[in-house]
Amino acid sequence: MMRPIRDTRGGWALVAVALLLLLAGCPGRRPATPLPLPSTPPPPTEALPASETSVLIGPAEGGTVRLRDGVELSLPPQALSAQAALALRARDTVPVVPVPRSLLGRGYEFSLEGGQLTGVAVLRLPLPAEVTADQYELAPYRWTGTGWERISGRVVGSAVQFGVSGPGLFAL
Repeated sequence: MMRPIRDTRGGWALVAVALLLLLAGCPGRRPATPLPLPSTPPPPTEALPASETSVLIGPAEGGTVRLRDGVELSLPPQALSAQAALALRARDTVPVVPVPRSLLGRGYEFSLEGGQLTGVAVLRLPLPAEVTADQYELAPYRWTGTGWERISGRVVGSAVQFGVSGPGLFAL
């Protein structure tokens, strides 16, 4: 016959130890699983192309292209209608119009051959080396063919990041 635990410090300590042992040995508990590491780490900056790159991207995989100065274009999986060649180019000269009054750094153009962009890609434009985010009111712009259209973006570290729904020419 089992004797009841009396309301004493020793009795409550025994109950606490029993609960801890029960919880520690509980079969439903598993240790935390570490997050998987990316299968392919990004290449070192010096190994990236300086001003132009292109890559074949399938719709199921998505992908990312980068240039040495820090520009990066990422397409999530299922953002393309079919397999496509994605080209990313830096342009030192871009069309000049009164608004915006000044553009910072280079322009960047991306194009697709063989498929359509059906989702939203993320474009990340680097700030020029001598520019900090607190010096200017920074905004990304897209060339429409007749003028620069301001689009929404946000400063992330030393770059401005924004979503794009189609190929084009972009600048800060």
